[in-house]
Amino acid sequence: MAYQPKSYRKFVATAATATLVASAIAPAAMASSHFEDVAPKYKDAVDYLVNNGISQGTTESTFGTHENIKRGDLAIWLAKALKLDTASAPASGFEDTAGTRYDAYVSVLKSKGYISGKSTTEFAPNATVTRGEMAIMLSNAYDLKSDVATSFTDAVGNYKTAIQGLYAYEVTSGKTETTFGTSQNITRGDLAIFLKRAAEVVKTPQVVSVSAVNAKQLIVKFNKAVDKSTVITSGNVINANFKVNGVALSGTNAASLSEDGKTLTITSGAGTWEGTYMFSTTADTVKDTEGAYVAVYNQVLDYTDTVAPTLLGSETVNASTVKLMFSEPLKTKGTVVAKLANGTDISSLVSSSVVGSDLVLDLSSASIPANSTINVTVLGATDFSDNLLAVNPTSASVVKGAKDGVAPTVASVTPVNAKKFEIKLSEQVQNFVIGDVKVNGVALVAPATLTQDATDKTKYTVQLASAVSGLTTISVDASAFADLSGEDNAAFSQIVNFAADTTAPTLASATVKADTAGKQKLHLVFNEDVTKIASGTVTLTATEVSNYVTTSTSLTFAAADLVAVSNTTNEFAIELADISKTGPVALVKDATYTVDLAADLFEDTAGNNNVVKTSAFSFTRGSDVNSTKPSLDLTIDSAESGNLVAANGILVVDENTIKVKFIGDIDGATATNIANYQVAGATVKSASLNSSNEVTIKLEANSNQYTGTRTVKVTGVKTKAGVAMNDYTTTEYLEENVVPVVTNVALTSITQDDAGTTGVDETATVITLTASEAVALGGSDTADFKLFIDGVEVTTGITSIATTVGSSSDKIVVTIAGKALSATDFSKGVQLRAKTTLDIADSVGNLLNVGTGLDVRL
Repeated sequence: MAYQPKSYRKFVATAATATLVASAIAPAAMASSHFEDVAPKYKDAVDYLVNNGISQGTTESTFGTHENIKRGDLAIWLAKALKLDTASAPASGFEDTAGTRYDAYVSVLKSKGYISGKSTTEFAPNATVTRGEMAIMLSNAYDLKSDVATSFTDAVGNYKTAIQGLYAYEVTSGKTETTFGTSQNITRGDLAIFLKRAAEVVKTPQVVSVSAVNAKQLIVKFNKAVDKSTVITSGNVINANFKVNGVALSGTNAASLSEDGKTLTITSGAGTWEGTYMFSTTADTVKDTEGAYVAVYNQVLDYTDTVAPTLLGSETVNASTVKLMFSEPLKTKGTVVAKLANGTDISSLVSSSVVGSDLVLDLSSASIPANSTINVTVLGATDFSDNLLAVNPTSASVVKGAKDGVAPTVASVTPVNAKKFEIKLSEQVQNFVIGDVKVNGVALVAPATLTQDATDKTKYTVQLASAVSGLTTISVDASAFADLSGEDNAAFSQIVNFAADTTAPTLASATVKADTAGKQKLHLVFNEDVTKIASGTVTLTATEVSNYVTTSTSLTFAAADLVAVSNTTNEFAIELADISKTGPVALVKDATYTVDLAADLFEDTAGNNNVVKTSAFSFTRGSDVNSTKPSLDLTIDSAESGNLVAANGILVVDENTIKVKFIGDIDGATATNIANYQVAGATVKSASLNSSNEVTIKLEANSNQYTGTRTVKVTGVKTKAGVAMNDYTTTEYLEENVVPVVTNVALTSITQDDAGTTGVDETATVITLTASEAVALGGSDTADFKLFIDGVEVTTGITSIATTVGSSSDKIVVTIAGKALSATDFSKGVQLRAKTTLDIADSVGNLLNVGTGLDVRL
């Protein structure tokens, strides 16, 4: 997988250490670790744990640096470092942690898939942890996985990709150059270092891979969760931020984003994903959930779907609807035959339709007995490449259910706040929508929402458009929805007390973090859901401590610059570069600011505004680092046509020259390093950079033997801040650049002037040249050569030196009019040398090479 270059870790370690170590909200000054057993090597890492409340040491004076850490303590450290919600996690099922101090931490980590036990019932919290086990846990928790090779001979088996991930992101360099120490126990001091480094990893959002999985579906994988609104538009179709061969995808292509926000599936609306094409993203359009732009991606795809669809299984949607699930979208359903177990053909009673990869069977006909088994056979179904079913025909048995006689009910209604409450149902249901819920007798409508819980399918959350308080009637009419057997719900009505909320929201934490673009942001998190009510310019009273000098100041910023953090309801962030102090001037680097929170900036769901709080939070101003990766300008060659590949960022100048143009603050040394440019089948000779960020790439003459399409790769080019580009690979059509040469020089004739004639039999010397391939004369003129005798150019008496086409395409006739070469001339040495205007070339424009001159002999 793609990983962050090592240069990223360098700027994090130097410029963003204060950023990534959270500033505590109270007290304003950060804690410091003062343990007798903490050597300088461990100090920063131990400070990180102490300042963030992750660990306080084994005693008041010792951290236990060289002690082996227990599995249970590692779980506590990791959960605290990740700031996970331990209160709502389901029980882990481990009998040896239940009721212990480890329980909640182990449970939340297990629910996230970050850790596993020794068995289904045993976690072994008091056992030591090997470095290999630790690597897997950190790799899972921080999503640090890679296939980058290491020199560690013990990075094997289940530990390999985890260790490779820690190495790739510079979390580890190993115990030695050749060993990671996989089977050795991890100490508390070393784990502190590992945790701090893992927390400091900054991942630039990028596309990891793009691949067609079948003729209709293309999978785009990202290394970070992306903002759905930047990839999918209304109607759940792909937006114009993705292109194929330079043309934006249209809204006819359906799209879906995985729950973790990292996998985008694009289903072609018209046509298929087969063929060879360039897939690309548009610069500065797709964002991750933190608001950072995903790096531009370009990749040539070549795909042919030869895999036949297979039946994966069946799923009961409800008592009278069953779907047969196939491995890929179906183009045709073929023939569907349905028979009861006794052989009775009921095909005419079963309607079926293709919905994506599913064949949906409607068994609602009253003539189909309830609780009957139906054998369904599908014959001749095809995918969108017209591949028939792998097993054709294929069969499955389904059952038509019956109503279970038990009506679904609303089990409970629980207020969350003045604008939110939860509804718990007795069982899973279908067709439950926001309009089915009434508040004080009025059916809810948008913008109110009803959201089913991702894990508990019987729980729904209602988000109201306006707040309620006091005794409120929540009701649902009978037959508004049905359970999966088809039973309609029973009517429900209950008076619920939305207790009046008169408590002002309070600031829970204030931290400074570097975003994926390297910019420092102040994050304010409140203890409940809030909205921003501040407008215009916000001014906050503060004190500044810079170089041990304390001064009073005011911090000002535009309220519009304080924005809600995606996927949160209680967190806002602002770039520190957008905050000024009295002057106004920029905040001072490395200065610490202790800030009073002004009143009436935020409001909770009940309409309570925040109140003034003195010394509400502190933060330290670090440095912003531009971590934006350089990319190619794909418009430089947009006008190319014919065999040339347009809009792929490679401008073909001629058979020896191509150009690329970079976007970003480019480092000249890497931009002109020929090792960063690869042209398959040719050798790069030079790369030169101009002031417009254009790089002219020259190919070695004679290195490209063939005309046609080949792979071009650009990699390793960096910004002046040391941020490397994503590897860019494309294809381009290039003409061969093999230079024609003269293989033979023949003296054809020497004519002395005949005094008795005029205009014929004039003095002349004719020389025939044979080229290594077919050539043609240029159109500008026919004067391509100069005559030299004894190393001196001869012009006296010569009326012209002209070239004409010879008897075949590889022959060139040079006629020297006015000069009949003599034996004396040949004894001194006769040469034809090329003029600077020589324009004899092969079919693709490679000029004839005559070297330093062509010797002419008798």
